[in-house]
Amino acid sequence: MDTSKNNQNVAGVAELTPEPVFIRSLTQLRSLEGVKKNDMYAFHISLLKEEPGFNARDYSKPRYVKHIESLANQWIDNPSMIPPLMFVVKDGCIYVRDGHCRRRGALLANERLDKDNQIEFITCVPFRGNDLDQDLLILNSQMGEQLDYVEKAMMYERLANRGLTDDDIGARVKRSAQHVRVVRQIAMLPQKMQDYISEDVISYIPAIELVKQKGETKAVQIMDELVAELRAKVEASCAQSAPELPADPVTPVVEGGDATLTGTEGEQNNAPAEPPKAEEPPKVRVTQATLNKKLGGNKQRFTPTVKTTTVSLIKSLSAQIVPGQATATLTLTPDQVAAILALKDQLLEMEAPEDDSGDGKHPHDVLVEGGDEEPVAAPEVKAVAPEVDSDDKDQMSFTDFTVEPIEGDDISMSAEDIAALDQDVRNTSFF
Repeated sequence: MDTSKNNQNVAGVAELTPEPVFIRSLTQLRSLEGVKKNDMYAFHISLLKEEPGFNARDYSKPRYVKHIESLANQWIDNPSMIPPLMFVVKDGCIYVRDGHCRRRGALLANERLDKDNQIEFITCVPFRGNDLDQDLLILNSQMGEQLDYVEKAMMYERLANRGLTDDDIGARVKRSAQHVRVVRQIAMLPQKMQDYISEDVISYIPAIELVKQKGETKAVQIMDELVAELRAKVEASCAQSAPELPADPVTPVVEGGDATLTGTEGEQNNAPAEPPKAEEPPKVRVTQATLNKKLGGNKQRFTPTVKTTTVSLIKSLSAQIVPGQATATLTLTPDQVAAILALKDQLLEMEAPEDDSGDGKHPHDVLVEGGDEEPVAAPEVKAVAPEVDSDDKDQMSFTDFTVEPIEGDDISMSAEDIAALDQDVRNTSFF
Protein backbone atom coordinates (compact mmCIF):
# COMPACT_ATOMS: atom_id res chain seq x y z
CA MET A 1 0.00 0.00 0.00
CA ASP A 2 1.39 3.36 -1.04
CA THR A 3 1.29 5.71 1.96
CA SER A 4 3.32 8.54 0.44
CA LYS A 5 0.22 10.33 -0.85
CA ASN A 6 -1.52 10.05 2.50
CA ASN A 7 1.57 11.39 4.25
CA GLN A 8 1.62 14.38 1.89
CA ASN A 9 -2.06 15.12 2.67
CA VAL A 10 -1.41 14.95 6.40
CA ALA A 11 1.57 17.28 6.02
CA GLY A 12 -0.56 19.72 4.03
CA VAL A 13 -3.20 19.83 6.74
CA ALA A 14 -0.52 20.39 9.37
CA GLU A 15 0.85 23.35 7.43
CA LEU A 16 -2.60 24.98 7.35
CA THR A 17 -3.14 24.54 11.08
CA PRO A 18 -1.87 27.62 12.97
CA GLU A 19 0.35 27.21 16.00
CA PRO A 20 -1.23 27.96 19.40
CA VAL A 21 -0.53 31.57 20.37
CA PHE A 22 -1.12 33.46 23.61
CA ILE A 23 -3.31 36.42 22.53
CA ARG A 24 -2.66 39.72 24.29
CA SER A 25 -4.69 42.22 22.21
CA LEU A 26 -7.16 42.58 19.36
CA THR A 27 -4.43 44.09 17.20
CA GLN A 28 -2.36 40.94 17.64
CA LEU A 29 -5.47 38.84 16.99
CA ARG A 30 -6.09 40.48 13.60
CA SER A 31 -2.50 39.80 12.52
CA LEU A 32 -2.55 36.09 13.30
CA GLU A 33 -2.68 33.39 10.65
CA GLY A 34 -6.02 31.59 10.79
CA VAL A 35 -7.92 34.78 11.63
CA LYS A 36 -9.85 36.57 8.90
CA LYS A 37 -11.84 39.78 8.92
CA ASN A 38 -15.38 39.26 7.75
CA ASP A 39 -17.51 41.53 5.59
CA MET A 40 -19.53 43.03 8.45
CA TYR A 41 -20.68 46.62 8.08
CA ALA A 42 -21.84 49.33 10.46
CA PHE A 43 -24.45 51.56 8.83
CA HIS A 44 -25.89 54.76 10.17
CA ILE A 45 -29.44 54.04 11.23
CA SER A 46 -30.79 56.60 8.75
CA LEU A 47 -29.36 54.61 5.82
CA LEU A 48 -31.25 51.40 6.65
CA LYS A 49 -34.62 51.24 4.90
CA GLU A 50 -37.53 48.81 4.74
CA GLU A 51 -38.71 47.88 1.27
CA PRO A 52 -42.49 48.44 1.11
CA GLY A 53 -44.41 45.18 0.82
CA PHE A 54 -41.40 42.92 1.35
CA ASN A 55 -42.10 41.77 4.90
CA ALA A 56 -45.49 40.16 5.46
CA ARG A 57 -45.63 41.18 9.13
CA ASP A 58 -48.30 43.60 10.32
CA TYR A 59 -46.46 45.69 12.91
CA SER A 60 -49.68 47.12 14.32
CA LYS A 61 -50.58 43.77 15.86
CA PRO A 62 -50.23 43.74 19.66
CA ARG A 63 -47.65 40.96 19.74
CA TYR A 64 -45.35 42.86 17.38
CA VAL A 65 -45.83 46.08 19.34
CA LYS A 66 -44.82 44.23 22.50
CA HIS A 67 -41.86 42.59 20.75
CA ILE A 68 -40.53 45.90 19.39
CA GLU A 69 -40.98 47.44 22.84
CA SER A 70 -38.78 44.73 24.37
CA LEU A 71 -36.16 45.26 21.66
CA ALA A 72 -36.12 48.99 22.38
CA ASN A 73 -35.41 48.25 26.03
CA GLN A 74 -32.62 45.89 25.01
CA TRP A 75 -31.08 48.53 22.75
CA ILE A 76 -30.99 50.85 25.75
CA ASP A 77 -29.82 48.35 28.39
CA ASN A 78 -27.61 45.87 26.52
CA PRO A 79 -27.23 46.58 22.78
CA SER A 80 -24.26 44.22 22.39
CA MET A 81 -26.62 41.23 22.71
CA ILE A 82 -28.64 42.18 19.63
CA PRO A 83 -27.66 40.14 16.54
CA PRO A 84 -26.55 41.92 13.34
CA LEU A 85 -29.12 42.77 10.69
CA MET A 86 -28.98 41.39 7.15
CA PHE A 87 -29.24 43.71 4.16
CA VAL A 88 -29.16 43.91 0.37
CA VAL A 89 -28.37 46.81 -1.92
CA LYS A 90 -31.23 47.32 -4.37
CA ASP A 91 -32.08 50.29 -6.59
CA GLY A 92 -29.45 52.38 -4.86
CA CYS A 93 -30.87 51.79 -1.35
CA ILE A 94 -29.81 49.64 1.59
CA TYR A 95 -32.83 47.46 2.40
CA VAL A 96 -33.17 45.30 5.51
CA ARG A 97 -33.78 41.65 4.76
CA ASP A 98 -33.62 40.20 8.28
CA GLY A 99 -34.02 42.35 11.38
CA HIS A 100 -36.96 44.64 10.63
CA CYS A 101 -38.14 44.54 14.26
CA ARG A 102 -34.60 45.19 15.52
CA ARG A 103 -34.39 48.29 13.33
CA ARG A 104 -37.77 49.51 14.58
CA GLY A 105 -36.68 48.82 18.14
CA ALA A 106 -33.60 51.01 17.65
CA LEU A 107 -35.72 53.85 16.28
CA LEU A 108 -38.06 53.56 19.26
CA ALA A 109 -35.10 53.57 21.65
CA ASN A 110 -33.78 56.78 20.07
CA GLU A 111 -37.09 58.48 20.84
CA ARG A 112 -36.42 57.85 24.53
CA LEU A 113 -32.68 58.54 24.65
CA ASP A 114 -31.08 61.94 24.93
CA LYS A 115 -29.04 63.29 22.04
CA ASP A 116 -25.67 62.19 23.44
CA ASN A 117 -26.75 58.56 23.85
CA GLN A 118 -28.53 58.06 20.52
CA ILE A 119 -28.02 54.81 18.60
CA GLU A 120 -26.25 55.94 15.45
CA PHE A 121 -24.71 52.85 13.85
CA ILE A 122 -26.13 49.33 13.51
CA THR A 123 -24.04 46.29 12.67
CA CYS A 124 -25.13 44.50 9.49
CA VAL A 125 -24.00 41.68 7.24
CA PRO A 126 -24.86 41.36 3.53
CA PHE A 127 -27.35 38.74 2.40
CA ARG A 128 -26.30 36.81 -0.69
CA GLY A 129 -29.19 35.39 -2.68
CA ASN A 130 -31.82 36.19 -5.28
CA ASP A 131 -35.38 37.44 -4.77
CA LEU A 132 -36.65 33.93 -4.07
CA ASP A 133 -33.98 33.35 -1.42
CA GLN A 134 -34.89 36.65 0.21
CA ASP A 135 -38.56 35.63 0.46
CA LEU A 136 -37.58 32.28 1.97
CA LEU A 137 -35.43 34.11 4.52
CA ILE A 138 -38.58 35.63 6.03
CA LEU A 139 -40.16 32.19 6.40
CA ASN A 140 -37.10 30.32 7.64
CA SER A 141 -35.49 32.91 9.90
CA GLN A 142 -35.32 31.63 13.48
CA MET A 143 -34.61 35.04 15.03
CA GLY A 144 -37.33 37.31 16.31
CA GLU A 145 -41.09 36.94 16.30
CA GLN A 146 -42.38 34.20 14.02
CA LEU A 147 -45.00 34.76 11.33
CA ASP A 148 -48.58 33.84 12.12
CA TYR A 149 -50.58 31.66 9.73
CA VAL A 150 -52.11 34.57 7.83
CA GLU A 151 -48.65 36.02 7.17
CA LYS A 152 -47.33 32.59 6.19
CA ALA A 153 -50.21 32.23 3.74
CA MET A 154 -49.26 35.54 2.12
CA MET A 155 -45.64 34.41 1.78
CA TYR A 156 -46.68 31.02 0.37
CA GLU A 157 -48.82 32.83 -2.20
CA ARG A 158 -45.90 35.05 -3.14
CA LEU A 159 -43.70 32.00 -3.68
CA ALA A 160 -46.45 30.31 -5.70
CA ASN A 161 -46.67 33.40 -7.91
CA ARG A 162 -42.95 32.98 -8.55
CA GLY A 163 -43.72 29.60 -10.09
CA LEU A 164 -43.09 27.26 -7.16
CA THR A 165 -45.44 24.32 -6.61
CA ASP A 166 -46.73 23.27 -3.19
CA ASP A 167 -44.14 20.49 -3.16
CA ASP A 168 -41.36 22.97 -3.97
CA ILE A 169 -42.47 25.36 -1.23
CA GLY A 170 -42.85 22.55 1.29
CA ALA A 171 -39.35 21.28 0.58
CA ARG A 172 -37.84 24.75 1.03
CA VAL A 173 -39.65 25.50 4.32
CA LYS A 174 -39.35 21.92 5.60
CA ARG A 175 -43.09 21.30 5.71
CA SER A 176 -45.36 18.94 3.81
CA ALA A 177 -47.05 19.89 0.56
CA GLN A 178 -50.41 19.28 2.25
CA HIS A 179 -49.55 21.87 4.91
CA VAL A 180 -48.65 24.43 2.23
CA ARG A 181 -51.79 23.69 0.23
CA VAL A 182 -54.08 24.17 3.24
CA VAL A 183 -52.34 27.27 4.61
CA ARG A 184 -52.45 28.96 1.20
CA GLN A 185 -56.24 28.91 1.40
CA ILE A 186 -56.04 31.38 4.30
CA ALA A 187 -54.96 34.06 1.82
CA MET A 188 -58.37 33.76 0.10
CA LEU A 189 -60.44 34.19 3.28
CA PRO A 190 -62.27 37.44 4.10
CA GLN A 191 -60.22 40.05 5.95
CA LYS A 192 -62.36 39.71 9.10
CA MET A 193 -61.81 35.95 9.19
CA GLN A 194 -58.07 36.46 8.72
CA ASP A 195 -58.11 38.87 11.67
CA TYR A 196 -59.77 36.23 13.84
CA ILE A 197 -57.05 33.74 12.87
CA SER A 198 -54.24 36.22 13.56
CA GLU A 199 -55.76 37.10 16.95
CA ASP A 200 -55.92 33.38 17.79
CA VAL A 201 -59.69 33.52 18.16
CA ILE A 202 -60.10 30.51 15.87
CA SER A 203 -57.75 27.99 14.29
CA TYR A 204 -57.23 28.26 10.57
CA ILE A 205 -58.62 24.84 9.60
CA PRO A 206 -62.12 25.26 11.11
CA ALA A 207 -62.15 28.81 9.73
CA ILE A 208 -61.49 27.48 6.22
CA GLU A 209 -64.14 24.78 6.59
CA LEU A 210 -66.70 27.28 7.89
CA VAL A 211 -66.21 29.53 4.85
CA LYS A 212 -66.49 26.53 2.52
CA GLN A 213 -69.75 25.41 4.13
CA LYS A 214 -71.47 28.77 4.68
CA GLY A 215 -69.81 31.20 2.28
CA GLU A 216 -67.76 34.29 3.11
CA THR A 217 -70.53 36.60 4.34
CA LYS A 218 -72.42 34.03 6.41
CA ALA A 219 -69.22 32.62 7.92
CA VAL A 220 -68.11 36.06 9.13
CA GLN A 221 -71.58 36.70 10.52
CA ILE A 222 -71.50 33.42 12.47
CA MET A 223 -68.07 34.24 13.87
CA ASP A 224 -69.15 37.75 14.89
CA GLU A 225 -72.13 36.33 16.76
CA LEU A 226 -70.04 33.65 18.48
CA VAL A 227 -67.33 36.08 19.55
CA ALA A 228 -69.93 38.53 20.90
CA GLU A 229 -71.65 35.76 22.86
CA LEU A 230 -68.39 34.43 24.33
CA ARG A 231 -67.16 37.89 25.29
CA ALA A 232 -70.48 38.65 26.97
CA LYS A 233 -70.15 35.47 29.03
CA VAL A 234 -66.59 36.35 30.05
CA GLU A 235 -67.55 39.89 31.02
CA ALA A 236 -70.53 38.66 33.03
CA SER A 237 -68.35 36.13 34.83
CA CYS A 238 -65.73 38.77 35.63
CA ALA A 239 -68.40 41.18 36.90
CA GLN A 240 -69.74 38.56 39.30
CA SER A 241 -66.30 37.71 40.70
CA ALA A 242 -64.99 41.32 40.94
CA PRO A 243 -64.73 42.68 44.52
CA GLU A 244 -66.82 45.71 45.45
CA LEU A 245 -64.84 48.97 45.53
CA PRO A 246 -65.08 51.20 48.63
CA ALA A 247 -67.27 54.28 48.29
CA ASP A 248 -65.62 57.64 47.60
CA PRO A 249 -65.03 59.73 50.72
CA VAL A 250 -67.58 62.50 51.24
CA THR A 251 -66.16 66.04 51.08
CA PRO A 252 -66.97 67.89 54.32
CA VAL A 253 -69.24 70.93 54.01
CA VAL A 254 -68.17 74.05 55.97
CA GLU A 255 -70.99 76.36 57.00
CA GLY A 256 -70.55 80.08 56.59
CA GLY A 257 -68.07 79.98 53.79
CA ASP A 258 -66.24 77.89 51.23
CA ALA A 259 -63.80 75.21 52.31
CA THR A 260 -60.39 75.81 50.81
CA LEU A 261 -57.70 73.14 50.58
CA THR A 262 -54.08 74.21 50.58
CA GLY A 263 -50.73 72.56 50.21
CA THR A 264 -50.22 69.08 48.83
CA GLU A 265 -53.80 67.98 49.36
CA GLY A 266 -55.15 70.85 47.33
CA GLU A 267 -52.66 70.24 44.54
CA GLN A 268 -53.66 66.60 44.33
CA ASN A 269 -57.35 67.42 44.18
CA ASN A 270 -56.81 70.11 41.56
CA ALA A 271 -54.62 67.89 39.36
CA PRO A 272 -56.26 66.98 36.05
CA ALA A 273 -57.68 63.50 36.03
CA GLU A 274 -56.00 61.00 33.72
CA PRO A 275 -58.20 59.91 30.84
CA PRO A 276 -59.51 56.38 31.34
CA LYS A 277 -57.68 53.76 29.33
CA ALA A 278 -59.67 51.97 26.70
CA GLU A 279 -60.34 48.46 27.91
CA GLU A 280 -59.36 45.69 25.54
CA PRO A 281 -62.08 43.14 24.84
CA PRO A 282 -61.59 39.87 26.72
CA LYS A 283 -59.74 37.09 24.97
CA VAL A 284 -62.03 34.36 23.69
CA ARG A 285 -61.47 31.18 21.71
CA VAL A 286 -63.92 29.63 19.24
CA THR A 287 -63.31 25.88 19.16
CA GLN A 288 -64.72 23.28 16.81
CA ALA A 289 -67.09 22.19 19.59
CA THR A 290 -68.41 25.76 19.85
CA LEU A 291 -68.97 25.88 16.09
CA ASN A 292 -70.75 22.52 16.12
CA LYS A 293 -73.11 23.74 18.82
CA LYS A 294 -73.76 27.00 16.97
CA LEU A 295 -74.48 25.18 13.72
CA GLY A 296 -77.04 22.85 15.29
CA GLY A 297 -75.08 20.37 17.36
CA ASN A 298 -72.57 17.69 16.60
CA LYS A 299 -73.39 15.54 13.61
CA GLN A 300 -72.83 11.81 13.74
CA ARG A 301 -70.71 10.46 10.93
CA PHE A 302 -70.77 7.00 9.50
CA THR A 303 -67.63 4.92 9.53
CA PRO A 304 -66.03 4.49 6.10
CA THR A 305 -66.89 0.78 6.01
CA VAL A 306 -70.58 1.31 6.76
CA LYS A 307 -70.75 4.19 4.31
CA THR A 308 -69.27 2.16 1.45
CA THR A 309 -71.38 -0.89 2.22
CA THR A 310 -74.59 1.15 2.47
CA VAL A 311 -74.02 2.82 -0.90
CA SER A 312 -73.44 -0.59 -2.45
CA LEU A 313 -76.57 -1.91 -0.72
CA ILE A 314 -78.78 0.87 -2.05
CA LYS A 315 -77.48 0.33 -5.58
CA SER A 316 -78.05 -3.44 -5.34
CA LEU A 317 -81.57 -3.10 -3.99
CA SER A 318 -82.48 -0.44 -6.52
CA ALA A 319 -81.39 -2.75 -9.34
CA GLN A 320 -83.91 -5.39 -8.20
CA ILE A 321 -86.88 -3.03 -8.35
CA VAL A 322 -88.94 -3.04 -11.53
CA PRO A 323 -90.28 0.44 -12.32
CA GLY A 324 -94.06 0.64 -11.92
CA GLN A 325 -94.42 -2.21 -9.40
CA ALA A 326 -96.08 -1.36 -6.08
CA THR A 327 -94.10 -4.00 -4.18
CA ALA A 328 -90.97 -6.01 -4.77
CA THR A 329 -89.36 -9.10 -3.26
CA LEU A 330 -85.69 -8.44 -2.61
CA THR A 331 -82.98 -10.97 -1.83
CA LEU A 332 -80.44 -9.88 0.78
CA THR A 333 -77.06 -11.44 1.33
CA PRO A 334 -75.61 -11.79 4.85
CA ASP A 335 -73.31 -8.83 4.19
CA GLN A 336 -76.27 -6.69 3.23
CA VAL A 337 -78.14 -7.74 6.37
CA ALA A 338 -75.13 -6.80 8.47
CA ALA A 339 -74.92 -3.42 6.74
CA ILE A 340 -78.59 -2.71 7.45
CA LEU A 341 -78.20 -3.66 11.11
CA ALA A 342 -75.13 -1.46 11.48
CA LEU A 343 -76.94 1.40 9.76
CA LYS A 344 -79.90 0.96 12.10
CA ASP A 345 -77.66 1.21 15.17
CA GLN A 346 -76.07 4.41 13.95
CA LEU A 347 -79.45 5.93 13.11
CA LEU A 348 -80.67 5.13 16.62
CA GLU A 349 -77.60 6.82 18.09
CA MET A 350 -78.29 9.92 16.03
CA GLU A 351 -81.84 10.10 17.38
CA ALA A 352 -80.68 9.83 21.00
CA PRO A 353 -80.82 13.11 22.98
CA GLU A 354 -77.49 14.85 23.48
CA ASP A 355 -75.99 15.08 26.94
CA ASP A 356 -75.63 18.77 27.81
CA SER A 357 -73.13 17.94 30.53
CA GLY A 358 -70.49 16.86 28.02
CA ASP A 359 -67.93 19.09 26.41
CA GLY A 360 -69.65 18.89 23.03
CA LYS A 361 -66.58 17.59 21.26
CA HIS A 362 -66.75 15.30 18.29
CA PRO A 363 -64.18 12.55 17.65
CA HIS A 364 -63.27 14.25 14.38
CA ASP A 365 -62.43 17.53 16.14
CA VAL A 366 -58.81 16.43 16.42
CA LEU A 367 -58.52 17.07 12.69
CA VAL A 368 -59.35 20.74 12.98
CA GLU A 369 -58.55 22.00 16.47
CA GLY A 370 -55.22 23.48 17.44
CA GLY A 371 -54.20 25.12 14.20
CA ASP A 372 -50.57 24.90 15.20
CA GLU A 373 -49.85 21.69 13.42
CA GLU A 374 -50.24 20.74 9.83
CA PRO A 375 -53.33 18.69 8.98
CA VAL A 376 -52.96 15.00 9.70
CA ALA A 377 -54.87 12.14 8.21
CA ALA A 378 -57.64 10.70 10.35
CA PRO A 379 -56.94 7.24 11.74
CA GLU A 380 -58.77 4.51 9.92
CA VAL A 381 -61.78 3.32 11.89
CA LYS A 382 -62.73 -0.29 11.40
CA ALA A 383 -66.41 -1.08 11.56
CA VAL A 384 -67.38 -3.60 14.22
CA ALA A 385 -70.25 -5.92 13.43
CA PRO A 386 -73.21 -5.11 15.70
CA GLU A 387 -74.23 -7.67 18.27
CA VAL A 388 -77.70 -9.13 17.79
CA ASP A 389 -79.61 -10.95 20.51
CA SER A 390 -80.20 -14.59 19.66
CA ASP A 391 -83.67 -15.81 18.78
CA ASP A 392 -84.81 -18.26 21.47
CA LYS A 393 -87.23 -19.93 19.07
CA ASP A 394 -84.84 -20.63 16.21
CA GLN A 395 -81.62 -20.47 18.26
CA MET A 396 -80.00 -18.20 15.66
CA SER A 397 -77.66 -15.28 16.16
CA PHE A 398 -75.70 -12.89 13.97
CA THR A 399 -72.88 -15.43 13.62
CA ASP A 400 -75.25 -17.59 11.61
CA PHE A 401 -75.20 -14.91 8.90
CA THR A 402 -71.41 -14.88 8.55
CA VAL A 403 -71.04 -18.21 6.77
CA GLU A 404 -72.76 -18.79 3.43
CA PRO A 405 -75.79 -17.02 1.96
CA ILE A 406 -79.03 -18.67 3.07
CA GLU A 407 -81.02 -19.91 0.13
CA GLY A 408 -84.61 -18.80 -0.04
CA ASP A 409 -84.38 -16.32 2.82
CA ASP A 410 -86.16 -13.41 1.19
CA ILE A 411 -87.22 -10.15 2.77
CA SER A 412 -90.13 -8.29 1.24
CA MET A 413 -89.82 -4.50 1.05
CA SER A 414 -92.01 -2.08 -0.84
CA ALA A 415 -90.62 0.42 -3.30
CA GLU A 416 -91.63 3.18 -0.89
CA ASP A 417 -89.56 1.55 1.88
CA ILE A 418 -86.52 1.35 -0.38
CA ALA A 419 -86.92 5.01 -1.39
CA ALA A 420 -87.31 6.05 2.25
CA LEU A 421 -84.18 4.13 3.25
CA ASP A 422 -82.25 5.73 0.40
CA GLN A 423 -83.39 9.21 1.47
CA ASP A 424 -82.48 8.56 5.13
CA VAL A 425 -78.98 7.52 4.16
CA ARG A 426 -78.46 10.61 2.01
CA ASN A 427 -79.81 12.98 4.67
CA THR A 428 -77.83 11.64 7.60
CA SER A 429 -74.44 10.74 6.18
CA PHE A 430 -71.52 12.69 4.76
CA PHE A 431 -71.45 11.07 1.31
